[in-house]
Amino acid sequence: MSGTSNFPQAVDNYTPLVDGVDVIQADDENNSYVAHNKTQTFIGSSGAPQSHNTDLLAQIFGAKEVLGTIQLSYVDQGTIRASAGIVVCENGTGTLRKLRKNTSTVNITFADLDTGSEQASTRYYVYAVADATATTVTFKISTNPTTPSGVTSYKRIGHFFNDASSNIVQKSVTSEISWKLAQIVEKRYSDAITISYAEIPSDDTIPQSTEGALAMTVEITPKKPTNVLVVEHGYWTSTTPMSGMIVCIFKDSEANAAAVWNEIQAASHSYGSYKQSFYYGAAGGVNEISFKLRIGSGGFTINGAGGSRRFGGAGYSFMRVKEYEPS
Repeated sequence: MSGTSNFPQAVDNYTPLVDGVDVIQADDENNSYVAHNKTQTFIGSSGAPQSHNTDLLAQIFGAKEVLGTIQLSYVDQGTIRASAGIVVCENGTGTLRKLRKNTSTVNITFADLDTGSEQASTRYYVYAVADATATTVTFKISTNPTTPSGVTSYKRIGHFFNDASSNIVQKSVTSEISWKLAQIVEKRYSDAITISYAEIPSDDTIPQSTEGALAMTVEITPKKPTNVLVVEHGYWTSTTPMSGMIVCIFKDSEANAAAVWNEIQAASHSYGSYKQSFYYGAAGGVNEISFKLRIGSGGFTINGAGGSRRFGGAGYSFMRVKEYEPS
């Protein structure tokens, strides 16, 4: 039985001892990697030295705090931000894999460009990089959509566009994340919901939780704080006078609306059906969250008209929350 200093990049040779022939003194008792060769074979080689990896148990249990692929967001015209998260970086052939974590938000600027200088009217790709001897990740920006220059182990996590003035376009900042559905919570309303005049000002201020009229609510208890929640609403209604309807989503006891939508009823007493994906945001915890739908209008009846229900409850309205987690 013999070992190698390349462990765990290569599986050690293993030869069973033969009774009456081999003696234990013939082996190097100080080489701990020899005793671990079967464990290595079972787990699989990461393709990199131990100093390049955080330990397996720390990743499994620590993932509760940093679970999720790293997400990008806009900061200013020259800066984007990477969220906390975990990522697996690979070499070009996929034979070397390194599991890394980003423990806190990190700003990424053009100082992180892999080669050359910042260019206008150019699409840039953002990579997580795991070349250093560390358990954390670094970042690079590149114009190359598949292979950043000067790095070996990497993972593309997003992209953005630099406009003609060499400014990052906010709406272009995109995270390349795959999601799986964790749960769906839906509350249905089949009775008539009639509310008289309730105003939400149509001006450049954020609607407040004291404005408009409460129409529907739904509650969800997220499974993980890093998961993303998407709130949908669907209803049909008839307004009393001809008017627009300002529709808002409020979260828990927050005063400011989390999302706002403007809907226009075609004519007085006409029916209208609406379905929107309204709110998108991180759960932020595992305590119950209440979402409220408030509407500002000249008067309306949900699930009916003129204060009376129509269609025997078959034409129900709903609020729905979908919880997604990175996959």
